[in-house]
Amino acid sequence: MRMQGFHNYAGRETSLAFNKTLVITVLAVILGACQSTTQLSKPHAQTREQPLVTAEQLSNRERSELYSAILAAELEIGKEKFAEALSHYLYALSILPQKDIALEAIALAQRERDGLAMVNAAETWLKIEPNNQEALEAAILGNLMLFDQLPQAQEIAIERALEHTQMLRQSYPSELDTYRALSALNELYLNSSTLMLWHRLLRESVDQPLAWTLLADGYLLAAAVSPEQDFMNKAEQSINVALQRDPQFAPAIDLKVKFLVQTEQRNRVVSFLQSLILDDLTNYAAHEALAQWFYQAREYDRALRAAQLWAKHAEDPEKNPDLLYLMAASYYGNEDFAAAHNTFLKLLDFDFKRNLVLFYCGDTGERIERYNQAQVCYRAVEDGQYWTPSQQRLAELMLANGEAEAMLARLDRFATGGSPEQQEQSIVLKGQILQQLTRDLEALEWVARFINQERVSTVVPLAHFRLLFRMNPDNDWVEYATSIAERLPAELNLNWYLQLAGHLANREQAANGIAVLEAKLSEEPNNKELLYARALMRHDNQEPEKMIAELKALYAQDQDNPNVQNALGYSLADANQELDYALELIQSAREKLPNNGAVLDSLGWVYYRLGQLDKAEAALKVALANETNTEVLAHYLEVLIENQKRDDAIAILQKTWRDVQDDQYIQALVEKYQLTIEAAQ
Repeated sequence: MRMQGFHNYAGRETSLAFNKTLVITVLAVILGACQSTTQLSKPHAQTREQPLVTAEQLSNRERSELYSAILAAELEIGKEKFAEALSHYLYALSILPQKDIALEAIALAQRERDGLAMVNAAETWLKIEPNNQEALEAAILGNLMLFDQLPQAQEIAIERALEHTQMLRQSYPSELDTYRALSALNELYLNSSTLMLWHRLLRESVDQPLAWTLLADGYLLAAAVSPEQDFMNKAEQSINVALQRDPQFAPAIDLKVKFLVQTEQRNRVVSFLQSLILDDLTNYAAHEALAQWFYQAREYDRALRAAQLWAKHAEDPEKNPDLLYLMAASYYGNEDFAAAHNTFLKLLDFDFKRNLVLFYCGDTGERIERYNQAQVCYRAVEDGQYWTPSQQRLAELMLANGEAEAMLARLDRFATGGSPEQQEQSIVLKGQILQQLTRDLEALEWVARFINQERVSTVVPLAHFRLLFRMNPDNDWVEYATSIAERLPAELNLNWYLQLAGHLANREQAANGIAVLEAKLSEEPNNKELLYARALMRHDNQEPEKMIAELKALYAQDQDNPNVQNALGYSLADANQELDYALELIQSAREKLPNNGAVLDSLGWVYYRLGQLDKAEAALKVALANETNTEVLAHYLEVLIENQKRDDAIAILQKTWRDVQDDQYIQALVEKYQLTIEAAQ
């Protein structure tokens, strides 16, 4: 589990960009820093020639240049000229060494893959805070980038990366914490330099599991994206050595499990973990891994038994949030909601997945009829993905308790004083509650009040649509779409039309959905998103020939788009037309989206149309594992029946009947093959 370490400052990667005017300066910084590598505890304090400048010590001219540089950087960012912005921040940093300026420079350096600039900014930060973990991480990453980018600086860069790695290692209380921090570098920047760093670390600590495990983690990640078997072999060897050094080193155990899964040896995982436990009954890390494995397999009884042994051998089990959470979740999976509730309450003493824990504290409180406690937990959820469901559950409890006005007042406060997401969700939820109270016009007016330029998504206008559709499904939706669009920010305009059209199609008004899209197409006739959405909506409007024609026209403009390739290929297969061409299109889409369930479904369907039933069955089985929807299920069942496996199809249908019996695709399948309801139940 990645808990800390190696921040992705940039958020996304862009092309490599160097500011050549900085090369000589930054190499001087590196060389100067490398002259003092024998003292690892506080090397930067030893190399200072003069005290750092503070903001108060700046002259008026320096202060003016500083502000000008920062302003120029912000303007360049607005123009998406990130390399230029980076130059300005580095100049500002040379005037005033300050953490906030260094952070801005590091973020841009990571975005631009500019190792020189990242080292410069990180070294400046370390002069201010010699042991700051984020600064050390940035220095390591910058030096690794330099190793890959400047052949003449490789030896210096790797030695500096190793020095900072050892300093970072000293800053953590345990090797487990160190691993969690350093292993994040493998995911953020896995390159030849990264593996070289772990080899160098290995030279200095060959008898300890840390470097072996970091190396194994790097090789496993490399093996996942490379066909070279050598990576997998090296990963296995490194894991085995790490476990020899310390059979209780949790990251090495986790990597062995990952290796077995990655090499399709899942059946060996339990025996591997049990062998560690037999060798040492106190191996709490193996008990933990076994409990996690059973939990992920939804074997909750076995997960609880393993967790109890984990608790027996772990230090201070009542203070171990990972252990308590696994037990709470396993109790929940076993539907022992009282035990789950009590364990979730214990977890509230820790700063651990707080909003999730609070939500399930409320959920289990409801299930065991501790409604007051449930309300307390739901109210305490602060933000994130659990905030909205918590407010919905809280609203249900308060409505049942006759506290509708209090809940409406609560939502009023969030609608104007919460985060942007909370504001929008509160507006929508209050509209829903007013509707439940049969105050429809008040609900409509309430939501309409907030359709304005302050919106950050289409959540509020779509809620307004749902309320209005319930009251007047025969409304003029084209005029409505235009009037709402005029009130929203321009950046939401396209998404509004697309989503409104989709909502209409889902309410059996595909023709109106197409009309909405065409109204927007009159303004943007070449917009590919609108053209693609309209073509797909032809299917709902029973216009297969128009769908194929429009997809062919779109494909002529965008032949490398896998979504267009897949849609056209599937449409042809569904219409039983140009099957060889359809197969070619879908195979091309699959090369770009190899694990996409929709593409695999199309592949299976075209094989079915071609009469290649075994290939169709294999493709649809994988598609169903990746795309669990009823249309894919119906395709798979149809192929099974046509492939003389009717009993297998019925057995699958029996298991899923409760959830799928009302679906249009399943109903059509049952009717086509005369599968009686009794046979399917």
